[in-house]
Amino acid sequence: MTKEHRGVYSQFDLKHRREIAKWIKEESQQFGSELERTEFKPSRMTLLDRSGKKQEIKEVWRSRRFMVQLYQNGDWLRISVNRSEYLPDQDCWREGISWDDLMQVKSQIGFSDWDAIEIYPKEIDVVNVTNMRHLWIVPDGVNINCIWRKH
Repeated sequence: MTKEHRGVYSQFDLKHRREIAKWIKEESQQFGSELERTEFKPSRMTLLDRSGKKQEIKEVWRSRRFMVQLYQNGDWLRISVNRSEYLPDQDCWREGISWDDLMQVKSQIGFSDWDAIEIYPKEIDVVNVTNMRHLWIVPDGVNINCIWRKH
């Protein structure tokens, strides 16, 4: 991640993100290797979308390795996943969330029977301010023709 990507946030946002990271690091020691649903602490986890509207976090799961947040975005649910380890010298979360990691996270939080997609936007729309991956749960009735099926 380049400095210009991190520069999207104001100094206040960066300070807030560092406070969140410190809190997550301390709390991560309480959790095991499996994800478990945990209390949502809005004063520490409030995020805004591009228009400045507060995003609704429905649920939060934690393990020693990951923090997972479930957001409601209209008819779609978004699963945001990042590692629980913060790298203060690089001002970012540890990288390296694999496809297998994402499948395991999706299953552990109850979406093993749902399709999910990950978006790779046009270059002009890229927002890459932290090492976080996002899965979008495909709502019932939405047909995504590019999904391969075993049957």
